[in-house]
Amino acid sequence: MRCINVFFASASDAGELLQIAKKEVDAINSVVGGTVHYNILDWKKCTVSSMGNPEEEILKQMPIDESNYFVGVFRFKYGEPTGTVNPDTGKPYKSGMEEEFFRAYRLWQQYKRPEIIIFRSEEDVPRAYALKSDLVELEKFFKDFEATGKHPGLYNTYKNKEEFAEKFRKNILQRLVKELQSDVPEEYRNYIAKKDKGFIEIYFDGESEKRNKVKQQEIFSTSVLKLQANSGYSFIGKGTIHNPSIRKALERGMQFQIIMQNPWSLNAIYLALKSSDFQNKQKYNQYLHHKLSASEIIEVYKKSHWKNERFQYCMNGYEELKKEFKDRIQLKVSDRDLSNSVLITDNYLLLEPYYNTIEAAKKSISVFEVQIDKNSDLYKDTNSYFDVLWNSGYTYRKFKQNEKKFEERLKEYLEKGI
Repeated sequence: MRCINVFFASASDAGELLQIAKKEVDAINSVVGGTVHYNILDWKKCTVSSMGNPEEEILKQMPIDESNYFVGVFRFKYGEPTGTVNPDTGKPYKSGMEEEFFRAYRLWQQYKRPEIIIFRSEEDVPRAYALKSDLVELEKFFKDFEATGKHPGLYNTYKNKEEFAEKFRKNILQRLVKELQSDVPEEYRNYIAKKDKGFIEIYFDGESEKRNKVKQQEIFSTSVLKLQANSGYSFIGKGTIHNPSIRKALERGMQFQIIMQNPWSLNAIYLALKSSDFQNKQKYNQYLHHKLSASEIIEVYKKSHWKNERFQYCMNGYEELKKEFKDRIQLKVSDRDLSNSVLITDNYLLLEPYYNTIEAAKKSISVFEVQIDKNSDLYKDTNSYFDVLWNSGYTYRKFKQNEKKFEERLKEYLEKGI
């Protein structure tokens, strides 16, 4: 028997309609029992006590993306602000109903799931509910269902409880045949399968704009941002793609921790001494087989793109941000091999494996980046390892004070053939 979850979203003035919907669902279940079972998710009955933002806790315990239907029922109240931000607009949600709808709508846009069913009251507005702000927000919301609106589509209207019951029943029954045929979009089934393991999305070549938008949305809303990268160029380099978002997030109070490669480590040398700096594979092979002297390697490295355009530019960007935002931003350098680019937010891990290519006829290689949910083991393990790197890294101040010593140590390593 298949369980069909119905996420019922409504403000406090629609309690009677929730009970009507439950009665209608019970009647349908009695007819089709043994084949499918409809289950209305009501936060008052389906959630348990927990600490945190109330709306976030509701959505954590009743995930909209695990529902087959999203039913939004509007009467006279629009609801109260939730304290969270709409990542598409950068503005706070004006109500729990609004937040729940837009979360469902974003999922529907990508996976055509959950199906969205909206009801709007045409009842006479009681004096007690005739609050101008609620009516104005309701009018704005439903105007965006028009063809040129932000979320075009059809919605149901009802004039009384009896009409609501009839139309609710009709909407469910019209979809019953599809449910009996298990007509679930393949992309949604794939999404659920990935989600079970914590995988939200995979971004391949040509999807930079899509993944950058996700990163900027997360930067905007997260309370703590952790970055592990060879240099952090696109985040802390002045004028780079994510730098404006980082500045805005720091202004609102976000805490930002950065782990970057020690510019005077063997790993940094490997990054720099690629075909772009050696200019041909033969010379790179000489480096790999220790046929270049330490002095030659250091000389090439000091003039390299990585040393001058990446590491130094990023450090200059960090110093500028540090001067303005003080302890909200901290950077440490690590001697360890940072084999992945890691971005950790309150909600997600974005992980991109690093590759290097020294092929004379090839300028770039295929890359991918994985977005992983915070409740997964991979998120938790990566976050824990970030803390290990953080605790073992050098503070930026210590690095600057000992930079000459790090350079001398690197030369010793190269001379010894380490």
